[in-house]
Amino acid sequence: MLVLAQVAWGVSPADKCEAAKNKIAGQYDACRLKTEATAVKTGGTPDFSKCDEKYAAKWTAAETDGGGMCPTNGDQSAMQGFITAHANTVAAALSGAGLPTCGDNVINVAGEQCDGADLGGETCATLGFSGGTLACSGCSFDTSGCTCGGGGAVLKTGQTTAYGAGSDGDLQKGASQSFTDNGDGTITDYTTGLMWEKKDQSGGIHDWNNTYTWSGPSYGSTNIMDGTIVTTFLATLNGGGGFAGHTDWRIPNLNELQSIRNLENVNPAVSSAFNTGCASRAAP
Repeated sequence: MLVLAQVAWGVSPADKCEAAKNKIAGQYDACRLKTEATAVKTGGTPDFSKCDEKYAAKWTAAETDGGGMCPTNGDQSAMQGFITAHANTVAAALSGAGLPTCGDNVINVAGEQCDGADLGGETCATLGFSGGTLACSGCSFDTSGCTCGGGGAVLKTGQTTAYGAGSDGDLQKGASQSFTDNGDGTITDYTTGLMWEKKDQSGGIHDWNNTYTWSGPSYGSTNIMDGTIVTTFLATLNGGGGFAGHTDWRIPNLNELQSIRNLENVNPAVSSAFNTGCASRAAP
């Protein structure tokens, strides 16, 4: 009992608040679906007012009890909307509409950037291009129809700290970078249209400590790119079904490599999208 008591005492206010919110979220989701079930049996219209009242009161109490230590604060409405959408999707699927899928022309699946004609309000311009037509391919943005020009071809350096009037950080000229972590070990820059491999610390082919040779048998003569950067690195990424479903991985040129710089950051001087803890994951 002494050990159990020590464990209980060790729970932080942040953990308590997070646990409470998880429980409240689950109860709210269940309440809405139970209300849907009652409406199905009675043929009436679901009344979620009691669910909403309980959710609001409990969520507010959890944040108040957390005393500002909750991992998240002020997210009552956002989370309520998310749970409501989830419950509505479940109810619609059970009524015969089926579960949402990629290809149903509606952005309704986690990870979808687009779906058919539904681009979520995005355009080439909102993604950092100067113009063109944005398309959707496989529920991911297809920026091949987007164009750069009219000042949009030159990227911002990322510098936001101003060192005097007219300095880079003061003016912040150029097209904005638009990085998206795809959740599969890749990062897409919708400004340049390039997809990047994300390094990690798994010890596999993506490990950031790996080094490769540029030249192999040609070393000392033509010094062409025939070293382990081709025979090991690219061969692994492009082998089989490819890394993240792509078999056309290549080494970026210098200008492409410089496009991911962010001079506001140091060690590494790249966008924060490339520096999110380098979590371990299985190599392909």
